[in-house]
Amino acid sequence: VRFEYTVRRDLDHENEIQPPDFFWRYGLWTVCTATCGGGVQRQIVHCLEKIAGIVEEQYCELITRPDDRQRSCHPEPCPARWWVGEWQTCSSSCGETGIMKRTALCIQSVGLDEQRALPAFTCQHMPKPEDASPCNREMPCPSDWSTDSWSECPVTCGEGVRRRNVQCLNNTNMTCSFEMKPAAKDPCHLKPCPL
Repeated sequence: VRFEYTVRRDLDHENEIQPPDFFWRYGLWTVCTATCGGGVQRQIVHCLEKIAGIVEEQYCELITRPDDRQRSCHPEPCPARWWVGEWQTCSSSCGETGIMKRTALCIQSVGLDEQRALPAFTCQHMPKPEDASPCNREMPCPSDWSTDSWSECPVTCGEGVRRRNVQCLNNTNMTCSFEMKPAAKDPCHLKPCPL
């Protein structure tokens, strides 16, 4: 048995190249800008060519371009959470009393870039971050300087120099800091001497 088929072809359109067909089409929705508390999704319009896919917008008629779409997403309230600020400078550069602090607030996101402070008990489902920490305690402080009272000015007129005793107490098993040493001499200016 033998079969024969006849396929009819239109000879006029056999090798004709179709002109490009450009049109506008909406893309997929973007990821929501927030996971809670209200975010935004966008659907952007793209210029497409029937065979090539997405092409530059200049190929489509700009006057017919539809606006990108926007919609709200994840409107449910965000759970309360702790927010902590930066650590402040240590209260002491040495010794056993240094402490640094930071702010710890219970907050809730209520918008894209907006938070609301809540009472601390609202965050009781999470441990509160430390808001104080010891610092510089491994650094021994230099010993303190001790000063006596200033002497009387040794002159009754003109310029003189008053003095006082300054000594290192050696109270921290460290030497005293010479940059911090109080002055042992001080000029004293009295009324001008008569001629």
